Amino acid sequence: MQHFSRLLPELRKKKLFIFLDYDGTLVDIAPTPKEAKMNESRRRLLQNLKKKYKIAILSGRSLREIRKFVGVRGIYYGGNHGLEMAGPGIRFEHAKAKQARSLIRAIWRASRKTLGKVEGAVIENKGLSLGFHYRLVKKEKRSWFKRQVLNLVKPFPQISVQRGKCVIEVRPRVEWNKGSAVLWLLQKSGERKAIALYFGDDLTDEDAFRALRTRGIGVLVARRPRKSHARFYVRSPREVEQVLASLL
Repeated sequence: MQHFSRLLPELRKKKLFIFLDYDGTLVDIAPTPKEAKMNESRRRLLQNLKKKYKIAILSGRSLREIRKFVGVRGIYYGGNHGLEMAGPGIRFEHAKAKQARSLIRAIWRASRKTLGKVEGAVIENKGLSLGFHYRLVKKEKRSWFKRQVLNLVKPFPQISVQRGKCVIEVRPRVEWNKGSAVLWLLQKSGERKAIALYFGDDLTDEDAFRALRTRGIGVLVARRPRKSHARFYVRSPREVEQVLASLL
């Protein structure tokens, strides 16, 4: 895996569609989701980039929250790992995922009675999915916490579980992920010939890296290279900012 900076000279001349994860990519991982705020310099950078390139933010957060946190108009947003998206001329919500809203709500209510009382735990209701965050849970309690989440959703075959960085994602079991969302956006936005450039740091971003192996460029955000479907890497959100600025 090579550092992404080696590609910069040739990419400046290309037509790009830039896709970005949020937590761990545009901003540093924070103790709780609400603390992961983007600074003004990166917001200005996105505002300048959108004048030259198509931009999309694809996050595990809800669509409403990611739009609020980023706060840049005229770009595309994907919430719940692409189960809901909006942008210039686009409004999308996955039909099968929408049908599971009531079940997701019921699981959330049940989880609050037990797991919601665990010190340090954050249960994030994102409408189409739930995030069980245990970064601040005591280490000796984490294994128990994770088992309880899995036991909670086990009776529901229509629900799937995916692990992330100190979080368990609970969402509808549908054939859709960040890779599906990237390909859908490329087609619907009329940018099928653009080079898709995707930056992400977590396991959910691997779906996008895999989808773009033959028609785009995946860039892993990690302190050091690791096994990934991405071909390039940068070391931190700070380096993401630097390489994006260099594209201007």
